[in-house]
Amino acid sequence: MRLAVVLLTAGAIGVVVYTISLEQIEANQCENRLHRLYSALEQYEIDRGMLPHVAFFPDDPKQDSDSLPTALAAYVAGPEIYICPATPKLFQDTGLTYVWNVELNGKKLRDSKEPVWILTEINALSDQVPAPHWRRYHILYTDGSVRHSRTPPKSLN
Repeated sequence: MRLAVVLLTAGAIGVVVYTISLEQIEANQCENRLHRLYSALEQYEIDRGMLPHVAFFPDDPKQDSDSLPTALAAYVAGPEIYICPATPKLFQDTGLTYVWNVELNGKKLRDSKEPVWILTEINALSDQVPAPHWRRYHILYTDGSVRHSRTPPKSLN
C-alpha cells in the first residue's frame, strides 16, 4: 500500500513538473519569436523607411496583402514565427496568433519617446480566452522589449 502511495505521489509530481516545463518552453518560444519579429521589422524599416501597413488581424493571414506574414515574407524564415505555441489551436491554424497595433502603420519604430506596443497575443481580445503564459500576455514594444502583463495593452480595452 505504501509503495502504491509513493508511486502515485511520484507520478503526480512528474506530471506537474512536465506541465510546468512545457508551459515554460512555450513561453520562451513565444518571447523568442516576438524578438525575431522585431528584428524583421527593423530590417523592413531600414529597407523601406517605415513600418509596414498591415491589418490589426487580417481575414486570411496566410494570403492577404495586408497581413504581417505577407509584409515580412522577405525577412522571416518559416511560418512558425507568427505563432505563439501557447495559444489555442484554432488560432494557430490561421497562421497568425498576434494582433498588430495599426497606429504604427507607416511609422518608425523610434517615432515615440515612450515605447508603444507592436504585437500581442490574440487571446488579449477576449475575456473568455485566458492569457497564454501563466495568466500573462507577451507584448512586443517599439524599443524591442517583450514585456509580460496581466492586462492587454490599454488601446485594446
